[in-house]
Amino acid sequence: MKYHYIAALLLLSMSVALVGIYHLYFSPPLLREGIPETEVLISKGLSTLEIAKNLRDSGVIDSPTLFVLFAKLLGLERELKAGRYRLKKDISELDCVKIVSKGVMTSVTVTIPEGLTVNATARLLGEKLDVEPERFVSLCADKEFIRELGLDGRSLEGRLFPDTYGFSWNTDAKEIIRLMVQRFEAVFAEEWMNREVNDLSPDEILILASIIEGEAVRDDESPLISAVFHNRLRRNRPLQADPTIQYILKEHKPRILYKHLKIDSPYNTYLYTGLPPRPICSPGRASIRAALNPAHVDYLYFVAKGDGGHIFSRTLQEHNLAKRSVRANQ
Repeated sequence: MKYHYIAALLLLSMSVALVGIYHLYFSPPLLREGIPETEVLISKGLSTLEIAKNLRDSGVIDSPTLFVLFAKLLGLERELKAGRYRLKKDISELDCVKIVSKGVMTSVTVTIPEGLTVNATARLLGEKLDVEPERFVSLCADKEFIRELGLDGRSLEGRLFPDTYGFSWNTDAKEIIRLMVQRFEAVFAEEWMNREVNDLSPDEILILASIIEGEAVRDDESPLISAVFHNRLRRNRPLQADPTIQYILKEHKPRILYKHLKIDSPYNTYLYTGLPPRPICSPGRASIRAALNPAHVDYLYFVAKGDGGHIFSRTLQEHNLAKRSVRANQ
């Protein structure tokens, strides 16, 4: 009985090997004109058969059975790695097993827009990569990790530089944060070297840049908006910046109401003069540059026109006229 079992096993192995050899060397590749590659996401926790069916359904392989058999024969069942792969659609089952077992993943391009908070950045990365948003947010407030990055403070809010990055699907959250912070430090250092403003610290400039980012739609207006805030700070007048109210509310409101302006928070720049305690978002280069180099104007007010631009005023009377003009044209 024992010899019958061994013989059957050998016969099965030889059959699989012969099928594999035929498939690799004699079976014509399945070619699809115009679609040479496809991207496949292999999620965590899938069985070998589930992975094989996913690859079959994506048009990468023909036979889930062959994929599973090759994985078993090569002892690679437990080596198959979750991730995002870019695979040719005419690839053999054997080559596919080798690629997925080695974890040869495609790079994922992720664009982080200007003006995102840590929470919003975490959500975006969670959609694109194998990143747990909760862990990402927690790391950005982890004092020990922040010290590892060579920084002081209670949060990395504002220091995750908005840019386009290339990550592997399974890049660890710590490495992502480290790269984004390093990019911020490099850009900020470049802009700091060419600053006109000398009465604010780097941390204060970052906070101001984040508010400018929240207000400015057009980069060409950023220096004008910066000038308004600098002028107000010098005169010890409240900044009255709506983005700081949005930050308090946690979710974007299409319109700031009078009741929102009464919320007692150090981030309420309608109630309190000076800058809030920390940045409200991650500013881009244009906003950092504007915070360091405000326009040479004496504006104290601005109102959004509704088309991305603003009307700037020197006096409250001019500002009220501008607001009436905007309402009349809406």
